[in-house]
This record gives sequence, C-alpha cells and structure tokens, in this order.
Amino acid sequence: MSDALIIAIEVVLIQLYNTYMRYLPFSQTLEEKKKRRLLIVCLLWCIPSVLISLLIFHYQGLCILSYKSLYTFGWMPFFLFSYFIIRQRLIYHIFILGMQSMYFYCLHALSNILTGPLRSSDIAESIILQAGFYLLCEILFFPLFRYLFLHMMPSRQLINDRAYGYYIAFLPFFIGLSYAFVAMDDSFHGWDAMSSRFFLFVTFLLIARYVSLEKAEGARLQADRENNLLLQSQLHNLQDYTLLLKNSQTEFSVLRHDMRHHNRMLYTLLAEKKLDEAEHLLHKFDEYLDHTVLHAFCKNPILNAALSVYINRAQSLGIPIKYKIALPEKLSMEETDLAILLANLLENAILATQKLPPDSRSISLYLQKQGEQLLLSLENSSAEPLLLGDDGLPRTHEAGHGTGMVSLSLFVQKYQAFVSFSEENGKVRLSMQWHKPSSERGRAESE
Repeated sequence: MSDALIIAIEVVLIQLYNTYMRYLPFSQTLEEKKKRRLLIVCLLWCIPSVLISLLIFHYQGLCILSYKSLYTFGWMPFFLFSYFIIRQRLIYHIFILGMQSMYFYCLHALSNILTGPLRSSDIAESIILQAGFYLLCEILFFPLFRYLFLHMMPSRQLINDRAYGYYIAFLPFFIGLSYAFVAMDDSFHGWDAMSSRFFLFVTFLLIARYVSLEKAEGARLQADRENNLLLQSQLHNLQDYTLLLKNSQTEFSVLRHDMRHHNRMLYTLLAEKKLDEAEHLLHKFDEYLDHTVLHAFCKNPILNAALSVYINRAQSLGIPIKYKIALPEKLSMEETDLAILLANLLENAILATQKLPPDSRSISLYLQKQGEQLLLSLENSSAEPLLLGDDGLPRTHEAGHGTGMVSLSLFVQKYQAFVSFSEENGKVRLSMQWHKPSSERGRAESE
C-alpha cells in the first residue's frame, strides 16, 4: 500500500470521527431512519473522499500543505450531509462545527507535540506518524469528549431569547476558522507554536460550561412554565366542575318545582287509561332526571370531580367513552395527583379523538386497585402516528398540547410508576401501574 493511500485513509477516518462528534448533540432527538441514512451516506462518501485525496496528492505532491488542506477542509461534504439529513437550524450546526474544530485543533496540537521527536526527514512517514497519533488521541479521549458533545447543544432560549445568543453561537466557528488560516503552511509546528493551542482547550471548556449552565437555566424556566400550565389546567378543571355542579343543582331545583305538574299529568293519563302516553311521559321524566345529577363514577369525591368533567365533556362532543372505575373512597396516595393526571390525560385523549370523523371516535378508560397496586389503562383513537421521545413518552409539536405528558412525567417520577405506550389499528393505548409512594410503604412496614 502506497504512502498516499495510507494518508488518504487516515484523513477519511479523522473526518468520520469528527462527523460522529458533530452528530452526537443531535442524536438524542434524531429519528432512527435519519440516523441510518446519515451513517450510510457518510460511509458511501468515504470511497470518493479517498479518491479525491489521492488526486490532490498526485497533482500537488505528497506534502504537509496538501495533507493539512485535506484534514482542514475535508469536513465540508460530511457537514453538508449532516445538515441536510438532520435538518436542524443552521445556527446549531455552525455552533457544533465551531466547537468540534476547536477540539480538533487541540488534539492536533497534542499529536504534533508527541510525534515531534519521532519524525524523520521523510515527509510521507512523518505525516503517517502524525495522523496515526491523532487517531490514537481521539480514541484515548473519546469517553470525555463523547460526554461533552452529547450535552453540547445550546438551548433554544440562548439562541432565540438572548440578544447575544447568535454571537455566542458563531464565536467557536470564527475561533476555529482563525486557527485554520494560521496553520495553513507547509511545515510541522513545534512546541513553541503549538503550546498556545492548549489555551484553546480552556476556551473550549469555558464555552461548553457556559452553554451547559444556560441549558440548565432554560430547563428550569421551562419547568416553571410547565408547572404554570398545570396550575392553569387544574384551575380550569375546578371551574368546569363547579359549573357542572351548579347547573345540576339549578336543573334539580327547577325539576322540584315541576314535579307536581308532571304528577298531575300522569294521574290524568292513568285515569283516562292512556297507558302509552303515560309510559312515554315517565321515560321523558327519567331522561330529564338523569341530567340533574352528577354520575358517581367512583367513591372518591376528588377523582369523581375530575372524571365527571371530562366524561361529560366527551359525551357532549359525541365521543363514545367506555369506562370501568373500581376505586375505594380512600387511597394510599394524594388523590389530587391522580385527579390532575386523569384530567390531563382525558383532555389529551379528547383533543386527539376530535380530529377524527364521528364514526371513528372512541375512548376507553380502565382504572382499579388490585392489592397494593393501582392499574390504569386509557385507549383512544388517533389520527396521528404515535411518536415517542427518549423518555418513552409521546412527543407533540403543537404548542400548548404537551401539558398532559408533563403531568404524566411528574407522576411517574413521584410514584415510580411503570408506563408504556402502544399503537394498534389507529388506537393509542397507555398502560400504567404503580404502588403507593415508597415513603408510605416504609411507614406501613415499620408499623
């Protein structure tokens, strides 16, 4: 194998490694098919990339400058592949590229210093040695930098809401670009020139730390917004239930005043032996009576309030809803937690079902206590495919429609619940089971 081919392969391996580092910040939210597509495209490009490298060595000669040109600008096709396949905003790709280039020059400086005493007068051998040491450094530092790049993505708040966000995003790119122009000469640099690049590593860590802190602050603010949404949802549910109760009481008050009138009509019909008319009047009376009371879905008053609001809402919208609720009056948990969860889940189910034609709508709710366990199953028809995030919970791209999943996530964390989602025949099913809180189990066992 010729020296030019070995160097070309080393350069391609370096670019593949750097492409992987640029991919890591996007990996947690990237769909599996896009991951596979990116991998296939990058691997297929390796052969043309090697051939292009050989052509450059052929026409420019096997020299240090041609080698530097390849590893400095050979990233461009890989970058374009990543950008068009991942399809995130360009500003995020630019930031990650800048951070990766800073890291790239730090490792290059380290490998250059380490190979300095070992280099010979043969340029090709020196290049092979330097590139080999660079790959070795990448392998050695892989766990550290993999962790850093997995958490490298800047928050949307930093980019969109901060006046200086775009400056921060472009800063690593221009720092890396400045080093690229300085390094483009036909010689290997020694310790005196390379030592300054270790300050580049400090800059890399400071920017990474700043982005991490901004991301944590953004997550805190997002959690505050989600909690406010939950509080608003709870208030809305309480208002709905209060209105439902008020309407029921009003209707019952009217019914009480009309009862004597209905009785007189019934007596008259019976006296005239108009049995069919009397039976019809009784049926109408029963229907009217049903509207004046709140159905007792379960013995627990707090849960019954939440269930009443949303089951009645579904029925008023013409959505068939089946339910089986078997819960005691007292639960070994905070009833409000379960009430909030049910309210938000049922609201999401109603919103999803409303998008379908009337004959395709359906909701089924199953909730019961078995020993120390509580079991919940909610199934609803859906017009959209089920998309799960990294936390195993459904994702939504509609603003304001993710509150139910926030509520579910908080509930799962608090009660260490097992939750799973499945989809079959156009229906999405949620299955949950959990025990009483661990603190309560501990107290019960100690008693």
